[in-house]
Formats: sequence, structure tokens, C-alpha cells
Amino acid sequence: ASQPLHRRLRQGRQQIIDHHHIHHFPRSRRRQLRHVRRRVDARHNTVDLPLNRRQPHLRRRKLPRYARTLVPEVTDAMIAGTLPLVRLALRRDRILLPAWIIGFAGMAGFSASATTGLYPGEAERVAAAEAVNSTSAMVALYGRIADPTSVGQLSLFKLTAFGAALTGVLMVFIVIRHTRADEEAGRLELMTAGSLGRLAPLAASLLVATGASLLLGVISALALIGAGLAVAGSFAFGLGWAMTGVAFAAVAGICAQVTTGARAARGLALLLV
Repeated sequence: ASQPLHRRLRQGRQQIIDHHHIHHFPRSRRRQLRHVRRRVDARHNTVDLPLNRRQPHLRRRKLPRYARTLVPEVTDAMIAGTLPLVRLALRRDRILLPAWIIGFAGMAGFSASATTGLYPGEAERVAAAEAVNSTSAMVALYGRIADPTSVGQLSLFKLTAFGAALTGVLMVFIVIRHTRADEEAGRLELMTAGSLGRLAPLAASLLVATGASLLLGVISALALIGAGLAVAGSFAFGLGWAMTGVAFAAVAGICAQVTTGARAARGLALLLV
């Protein structure tokens, strides 16, 4: 109590500054106190509010609970056991993931190869592209073909959006399968009884889904290159599928955290897809 008021404020021990007491300071000190910036004390979960004419009191108060836990600090203990869970998920999906990835990549490659054989000349490709662009329903579903002479646009204008949606659906099922569905089945409770962090299942499922999305994009691009399409366009197509899978894997992770059951999580994530 023997220290000056401004020194106690700087050290973080001032609780309330009465508006009338501020007028006992010199003009320069009053100006300095009125322009105190908002500061958050992470150690004590407190905040200093600025002092101005509309707010006559500068007080130090507790942050609300939701503000203190909005961005929790991730420690090593929270993600302990992530790599074993990744290996377990890959072992459980050793048939599902390769089948879907090879099926998607093969579908893209076969579509490009069939279009090349069906429309070998430029005149045939232009006529087919104009027929698609003149149909309002096709344009509403898949968009317009910007370059009628391009084999890639003609062969992949349907798979660009439709395949991306299927990729998002696949990643939704993978993430929820290894998070909320395992929790409902009781497998997560059994594993968390040991040295397993509470964020490890979510981190492992996101790693698996991200890796599967990137692998799908690369294999699809290689399949398109093998079918005779341009290298740049093939990798751009594969990148679009891959980033769609990564995005909806994150969406599925959020849905798994905000719902109480796997069915509700799947329904909410598929609604967003």
C-alpha cells in the first residue's frame, strides 16, 4: 500500500482504480494511465481493461472460463500414443483404403482414356463440349467446359466435382470411424486406460485421412498422365481431390467432437459435404 498507485498498476497488483483518485496524479501520468492497452495475463487468467472517459475504472478481473479454455495448450502427454494408433488404423483399413484409392484413380484414368478413344479428333471434341455447354442441367451440375478442344476438360468435367465429393465422403467415414465410433464401441476407453493421450485418437485419424488424401491425389495424377493427359493439368486435378479430402477430414474431426454419437457425427459431416 506504500508504493505509488501507477507502480502497483504496472506490477499487476492493482485491483480497482477509482476515477476520483486519478485526478491526484499529474496531467502526464493521467494521460499515460488513460492509454493503458489491453493486456492478458496468462499466468493469473486476468485482463487489464483500458481507462477512458466512457469507462472510468481500470480493474483487473478474472477471464471467463470459456476464454481460458478456448485454445488449450497441447502438450506431449495429450498426443502420446499417436503413432501406435496410426499403425492400428492402417492395419484396420488395409483393405478399405487401398480399394477406394485404386478405384478412384482407376476411374479417373479410364475416363480420360475412354474420352481420348471416343473423340480422337478436335472437331468431335468441340461438338461434344458444345452439346454439354448447351444443356442447362449439365452446366448446373458440373459447370461449363471452358476449352472445348481440351481432352482433359472434356473427360474430367464430371469427375472434378463428383469425385471430390466422394473423396470428402471417404475421409468423413475414416475420421469418424477411428474417433467417435471407437468411443461408442468401447475401444477408446480400453486404450486410454494405458499411456494414451486424450488427443491421440483425433490426431491419428487426421494423419491417416491426410495421408490417404495426398496418396489419392498423387496416384490419380499418375493415372491421368498414363492416359495421355498433360502433366500440369493431371497434378492440378489430383491436388484438387487431395485438398478436398484434407478439408473434409478436418470437418469430420470437428463434427466428431461436437456430437455425442457416431451416427450424428456422420450425418452432420455428410450434410456439410
